[in-house]
Amino acid sequence: MSFYKFLVPKIEKIITIIHTYDEEISKIIGKNTEEYRNNTAICIFSEDDINELGIKENTNVKINTKWGSVVLKAVKSQYTKKGVVLIPMGIWACQIIPSDIQKYGQIKYRNFKGFIESTDEKIKSYEELKNIFS
Repeated sequence: MSFYKFLVPKIEKIITIIHTYDEEISKIIGKNTEEYRNNTAICIFSEDDINELGIKENTNVKINTKWGSVVLKAVKSQYTKKGVVLIPMGIWACQIIPSDIQKYGQIKYRNFKGFIESTDEKIKSYEELKNIFS
């Protein structure tokens, strides 16, 4: 655990759940595969946000929303806007999305607040998360 974590324990960001090409392809291959986990158990940050958190790429972060929490691997992208964290749709994203149904029966996947912190916790497997819903 770094000293920086004590200085900036949690940072609030806007969370948006997205569909990615890699997520869609790996879903076809199988949801209980390492490829699916590598493509969906991630959160995509701008380089500025990674630096603000004081972490390196490919380290674990914990995302907390008022609906739940999840541990994901931090990945940076030059295409991500500062202040917005992108998470591919999948069972990991389902741990933190709003549970209320929006107008026209849709679940809100975009622009909700979450708190992000570095963590030493491990990312749960697909099977572990699947058993939560069973």
